[in-house]
Amino acid sequence: MRSKPLAILALACSLHAQCDASVIYEWKSVDSNLPRGIGLTMEFTDAAVASGSASIYLPGPYNEMPPDNDPATSGLLSFNYTAPGINAISYAQGYVPRNLALLLSVGFSADGYLTGYIRANDTNSNFEMVSSGSLMKITDARSDQWMGGAGCVGNLALCNGATGYIRRDAVAAIPEPASLGLLGAGALAFLGLGRRKSRRGKAASARA
Repeated sequence: MRSKPLAILALACSLHAQCDASVIYEWKSVDSNLPRGIGLTMEFTDAAVASGSASIYLPGPYNEMPPDNDPATSGLLSFNYTAPGINAISYAQGYVPRNLALLLSVGFSADGYLTGYIRANDTNSNFEMVSSGSLMKITDARSDQWMGGAGCVGNLALCNGATGYIRRDAVAAIPEPASLGLLGAGALAFLGLGRRKSRRGKAASARA
């Protein structure tokens, strides 16, 4: 009778760990400076965020990547940079594109902002951001591909200046205590049901 309730409790713990495994940070622009339409999303482990900072360096396609430079070991689970007219610069845990050069030296503030320095290059496109306080400024965004939608065509040397902030996604960052509570309540109810069945079984045996 004990194995099923224990399995439910284990499942609850597992689901809670999955819900609270990572934090997503997203770029939001606050002006109309070039480049426009930029998207940047990064996912970090809770442990990296709790530590207060993360440093990741991938030297790119012309250098051999040492094993300890795997972004996953530094807490970066995924990275996705987009701009109008270009292929995304992306990284996902377990797969590091051979053409990706990435440098992050960032801090995680208690109020949810990400600050520091970010640079990425995939041999087609590159961009660079640096913070001043909680604001991030795009200091360089260029591409061999068409960036007309970003307002950069014919003006790539000046495709910089956009400011915004990178902040944690409130929905993704918050664990799900309600879900955990429901699972816990279900487990307790199951335990209670098991005890009641056990008592009824003993009473029936006594009557027999």
